[in-house]
Amino acid sequence: MSSRCSTIGDMDDISVHDTESGYVSGSGSESSLPEIHFTKPHLAFLNRQLQFLEPQDILRWCITSLPGLFQTTAFGLTGLVTLDMLSKMKLPRPQMVDLIFLDTLHHFSETLALVDRVRSKYSLVNLHVYKPDGVDTAEEFAQKHGERLWQTNDELYDWVAKVEPAQRAYRELQVAAVLTGRRRSQGGKRGDLDVIEVDEAGLIKVNPLANWSFQQVQDYVKENEVPYNELLDRGYKSIGDWHSTQAIKAGEDERAGRWKGQAKTECGIHNPRSKFAQYLKEQERKKKEEALQKALAQLESLVYKDSKMANPPHGGVLKDLLARDASKHKELEQEAERLPAIVLTERQLCDLELIISGGFSPLEGFMNEKDYNEVVENLRLTDGNLFSMPICLDVSQAAIDELGLKPGARATLRDFRDDRNLAILTVDDVYKPNKPKEAKEVFGGDEEHPAIKYLYKTAKEYYLGGKVEAISRLNHYDYVALRYTPAELRTHFDKLGWSRVVAFQTRNPMHRAHRELTVRAARSRQANVLIHPVVGLTKPGDIDHFTRVRVYQALLPRYPNGMAVLGLLPLAMRMGGPREAIWHAIIRKNHGATHFIVGRDHAGPGKNSKGVDFYGPYDAQYAVEKYRTELGIEVVPFQQMIYLPDSDEYKPDDEVRDGVRTLNISGTELRSRLRTGKDIPEWFSYPEVVRVLRESHPPKFKQGFTVFLTGYHNSGKEAVARALDVTLNQQGGRSVSLLLGETVRSELSSELGFSHADRSTNIQRIAFVAAELTKAGAAVIAAPIAPFHNSRQAARETVSQYGSFYLVHIATSLQYSEKTDKKGVYAKARNGEIKGFTGVDDPYEVPEKPDLKVDLETTTFRSLLRQSSQFAAYNFREYARRRARDAFREHRAEQEEGKVKELLQKGVKELQVMKRQTVVSQFFQLDRLVVEGGKSGKQTGDRNDIIRQTTE
Repeated sequence: MSSRCSTIGDMDDISVHDTESGYVSGSGSESSLPEIHFTKPHLAFLNRQLQFLEPQDILRWCITSLPGLFQTTAFGLTGLVTLDMLSKMKLPRPQMVDLIFLDTLHHFSETLALVDRVRSKYSLVNLHVYKPDGVDTAEEFAQKHGERLWQTNDELYDWVAKVEPAQRAYRELQVAAVLTGRRRSQGGKRGDLDVIEVDEAGLIKVNPLANWSFQQVQDYVKENEVPYNELLDRGYKSIGDWHSTQAIKAGEDERAGRWKGQAKTECGIHNPRSKFAQYLKEQERKKKEEALQKALAQLESLVYKDSKMANPPHGGVLKDLLARDASKHKELEQEAERLPAIVLTERQLCDLELIISGGFSPLEGFMNEKDYNEVVENLRLTDGNLFSMPICLDVSQAAIDELGLKPGARATLRDFRDDRNLAILTVDDVYKPNKPKEAKEVFGGDEEHPAIKYLYKTAKEYYLGGKVEAISRLNHYDYVALRYTPAELRTHFDKLGWSRVVAFQTRNPMHRAHRELTVRAARSRQANVLIHPVVGLTKPGDIDHFTRVRVYQALLPRYPNGMAVLGLLPLAMRMGGPREAIWHAIIRKNHGATHFIVGRDHAGPGKNSKGVDFYGPYDAQYAVEKYRTELGIEVVPFQQMIYLPDSDEYKPDDEVRDGVRTLNISGTELRSRLRTGKDIPEWFSYPEVVRVLRESHPPKFKQGFTVFLTGYHNSGKEAVARALDVTLNQQGGRSVSLLLGETVRSELSSELGFSHADRSTNIQRIAFVAAELTKAGAAVIAAPIAPFHNSRQAARETVSQYGSFYLVHIATSLQYSEKTDKKGVYAKARNGEIKGFTGVDDPYEVPEKPDLKVDLETTTFRSLLRQSSQFAAYNFREYARRRARDAFREHRAEQEEGKVKELLQKGVKELQVMKRQTVVSQFFQLDRLVVEGGKSGKQTGDRNDIIRQTTE
């Protein structure tokens, strides 16, 4: 593998046969210079030899060995010493190396005055001056490139002021090798400088004074009366442009004054030479690609005219990046391995999946600042296309610094689940969004909105804008056959011969009313149905998508043959009401739908901080209807479907006559029936659907649960936890897990301290374990101190997704807990032997609304037992009454006495089961009597007698 330098000339006849290192002649043209090859071993050998030579000897070797040799200089001290040495060499011609000076138009006046003095002293020097292309003054530069370009885009400034002029000089002068003024003692990245280097473009760079110190250079200047820059007498050592150079303090590196306060230490010339040029080439390639895409769009629009599908994608062309970038898959895959990687969150993955598949057409990446601002303010992209939801890639300042994210940079987008590279982002801009404005304009501004909570509590402080190139689809292992991309779904519709498709958006299970609604909508439009549920991120507390998809699959055979197709949408919902409805319509249009059912309070998140709905019930329908022409998709209003028991049919509520008997089960009532195991009638949902729901969401008395005890150290919570553990294990019927604070600390959180953050982390670990066990149907008893409200609330939210969570405050006072502390732990804390001890030098936030409060300092076990048993008995009787009443009401049309008796008997049997197993919500109240260790058999006998009386 050889490093290579080529000069401009006729190179067609160069032969490198049997030449691994050295010089190879070019063609017969005398104007051509030899092409030079250095293998890595040869280069290493040369550096070992040259580093022991004096600078004059290195220069002599360069002059006799390197064709196309020039000296690049900004007239710093080292360059001036090199120039002086060259002028004094005993060679046939005193000066054999021409100078190249890059006049950036932003040099100090002292530097320009020095140039004139150099010309006068070294009269034989040939000085070639190169300026930025097309300009001669700083004013012209500012007019062409903007004011203070070095601040607004430093990389672009390096390109136009230094890199491009240097490349132009090298090209026009046929430069093959250059002498530089760089030295190791200058510090920074130059600390391990070699005497001879070859850059990425093949240019040979020789640093003849690499081994010299600043003092040696300064001594040479004085001894030989070399002209120098007057700024050196004012505290400057390394001098460049006036805007990036400062005087330095004693003891600082020579180059400490260059780009002070910035991470930058080198200009574009000494960074990889072609980096910015490659960026510009990439921009040019993208322009060509955009022109090609435009042509393809025109062609595609012609195709759609002849297609059976009635509407083209939003914006006119489907931005299927997976198909577009398939031809360069291998190159992108290899490049992605070399680039810094942004590991995407679950929400970002959902967004990326729909970007690269074309679901978010016309987007081809994450929104830059201009698009973001336009969408937030005006629901439009800068190209004029309607788009209602900001699609942004949020990153932290730490990630920006660590990964070097700035305009022009490229970064790999990586899946957090399996570390696969999915795409490459070319950064257009990095910007700080106006989050208050986004919250107000897009979501309404109420702090209780889940998207606003996410915006402030989860989303990072900066957004990255830029287009992406697709490498791979996301890996999914569930319902793979149902995960259609827009292109695949359109092809599927075309194959089925469907030209009119009604899309139904849902994030909930579907029941008989939903089936009736979609069938009516399809028949009224002479269309077919696309059931298109969201399986990405939905509203917190929604039923999991695994259950929902099984429900949809169970429901599908109930549609008329060939009417409906099920496809899954990997969308991260924002619950944005009207804006979200427009966004959903765009997405369904991209997937090939011609009609879209917009529901009542579509994508509404529920109640706001004032206790009313975030959005009006029909705001979403009005919003989509407003942009109906632009969207190119017809709105189908969602009609509330009402069941008429006398005719056993569903009708829209506006078609039901006054006085007609109706039945309905609300969402709240349905969840209650699932939770308690009550019947769900067939008129409401099909038996196969109910079966799926019951499998995934068993009644409450069959679910797992967590009892979470909190209180001071030695408050009695550990004793309560152990007693409850023994009692529940004795009863049987489910596994019981005990998570004591000390046990968790030693087994799960041994590396954590007792800071606020570490305590919160410890509680979240407990909550995670408890949630997993609860999900599996276990009883979990956790007993940490848990002194902070936020941590306890977070634990409740984590566990409550899978079962009941009961917060029990063991309210024994600090004084009593300390007084009865036989281990002397409080005493050690008071003496300063233990730091961060709750109640001594760390606070305890008393729970405001615990499910149960127990003060073991004032309450006897017998009293606790009596209260619990009476409460439980009351609840058993109330349950029996409600169950019988509900059984009668649900079947009041069934007048046969035997049927009613059968239902009542069924209720009694369920009650008996609940008595044996004990209602989950009362477990912790029935069993909090045994608080201290070593209780007598008499107390246990009393307890058993009372429980037996309660259940009889």
